[in-house]
Amino acid sequence: MTGMRSLTQQARYLKLRLLTLTHGSLFSYRFRDSFYTFHQSKLRGDQAEISKRLEIYLPYLKRVKPELREKYALLDCGFGRGDFMQLVRANKISTVVGVDTNADYVLAMQEMGMEAIHEDMIAHLYFSERQYCGISGFHVIEHLTFDQLFDFLLLAHKRLVKGGALILETPNIENIIVSSTSYYYDPTHIQKVAREVIDKLLDYLGFSKIIFLPLHPLKLKPRGDTERFLFGAQDMGIIAYK
Repeated sequence: MTGMRSLTQQARYLKLRLLTLTHGSLFSYRFRDSFYTFHQSKLRGDQAEISKRLEIYLPYLKRVKPELREKYALLDCGFGRGDFMQLVRANKISTVVGVDTNADYVLAMQEMGMEAIHEDMIAHLYFSERQYCGISGFHVIEHLTFDQLFDFLLLAHKRLVKGGALILETPNIENIIVSSTSYYYDPTHIQKVAREVIDKLLDYLGFSKIIFLPLHPLKLKPRGDTERFLFGAQDMGIIAYK
């Protein structure tokens, strides 16, 4: 009996090791998509409000020549609830394709009649032969290691047509409250992306006309560095062109 119990325990231990090596956890991997969907529904903000905020990017996308926007789609990476995808479609700026690893989000967009691909965005950019008039990613790059960020931006440059736009948004870590507190509200964040780093990286990879937008301040007109660091922009918009 003791020997049988020992074999059973060994089998359970091997199963535990296999699960943690394969998925990184015993249970949470089964709930990642559903938990993240729940998490974003509570913390991302009202969908109508977020869509209104995203309108600031539309003029930058419209700078891409109309003939390019008619011929090529926009690729929204890590599209989440699909706020930007729906906004671009509603404004008839271009056709839209989305790529996301969350099966719940992909299914929701597909049910709305949108082209949504269940795939890692870097893998999609690497294996796909499609070109795009624009590539966007809202609150995505802070989920990447530096090596993954480098690969993502290099592949984005490769997949953009000449004159295409790259549009990104990430937490503004110059805001002390953001970098010390709200950044950690998302447990899947990996690195804080400094403006100086992304600026030099985009320049190195061949992007031009790089624009930074300080967005969503806690105080509309912060005075002096102290107020700017405490109550300034919570997010940083990034636009660049190929």
